[in-house]
Amino acid sequence: MARPIEKNFGVFKLGLMFLSMDLSANILELFFINEGGIFGGLSGVVYGVMGYLGVLSRRDNLPVSLNAPKGLFVASIIFIAVGFLFSGIANFCHLGGFVIGVLWGLVDYSRKDLFK
Repeated sequence: MARPIEKNFGVFKLGLMFLSMDLSANILELFFINEGGIFGGLSGVVYGVMGYLGVLSRRDNLPVSLNAPKGLFVASIIFIAVGFLFSGIANFCHLGGFVIGVLWGLVDYSRKDLFK
């Protein structure tokens, strides 16, 4: 899912997106984790990319490679919500990455010069 982002926007932007999604996701999880719990990984980035593509896919002049499946955004929200019903899942990590991805998507969605 990240390859089309890299092809259309470059490795630098993709790296910034990954770094911001990962750091914010893991920091958010750190605030809510039970004492002694262990977490780590890139699942927040995966949810962030889904959030980003879910928002950006609403643009009319979007390259086909960046179009996310129609239900991906809603499915991501459902999976995050269902995750909160179970323990042992880095729910806040998923939520944090998703929110940052949505914010990246909103910024790029509003840019007039994105695809000229």
